[in-house]
Amino acid sequence: MRVAGLYLAAGRGSRMGGGKPSAELAPGMPLGRAGLLALLATELDPVIVAVREGDSLAWLPDDDKYAGRFVPVVCPEADKGLAHSLRAALDEALRLAPGIEAAVVALADQPMVAASDIQRYLDAFREDTGLEAIAGSCGGPPVPPVLWSRLKFESLARLAGDTGGRSLLREPGLRLGKVPLSANAAIDVDTLGDLAFACRMWTNTP
Repeated sequence: MRVAGLYLAAGRGSRMGGGKPSAELAPGMPLGRAGLLALLATELDPVIVAVREGDSLAWLPDDDKYAGRFVPVVCPEADKGLAHSLRAALDEALRLAPGIEAAVVALADQPMVAASDIQRYLDAFREDTGLEAIAGSCGGPPVPPVLWSRLKFESLARLAGDTGGRSLLREPGLRLGKVPLSANAAIDVDTLGDLAFACRMWTNTP
């Protein structure tokens, strides 16, 4: 079973003054790198990183062991919303690996998602490949990351604006699985206050 990773890092980050992936989570650890390393520690292949035009990409891992493990793709329509970054990443994944059975969509502003969390998504999909989507659950509505079956790729490609796949998760009759995520794993860094909180969590994580 081949599952791609789609890492969305092309947002404006306007509430943080821009350049969100490069923000420092800890010394030597940019915010955007943390979540990407989690994807790279799994069997996801290919891993596509959607980035903005003009991004220096200095936050990406530069260790030799990651050479060839991920592919940045520039999203010229990133300002139109998350759906456009998602489409750019999905198109690239399908170009590189037309036979992928699913894709895990992860966000660059969720630095506390671990490789073990991603593995639970993959295990759940192996147990029931009839599921159309698998989302995180921490006691409330579904949260990202989200694994999307190939059955929903066409629907994802038709999305527009800043909704990403959230609207699809609300579809009546969607065959949706859920995996448990801790409250820390679900942390979404949108503001400088969120970043300060995530920095504390990162420092205190074994």
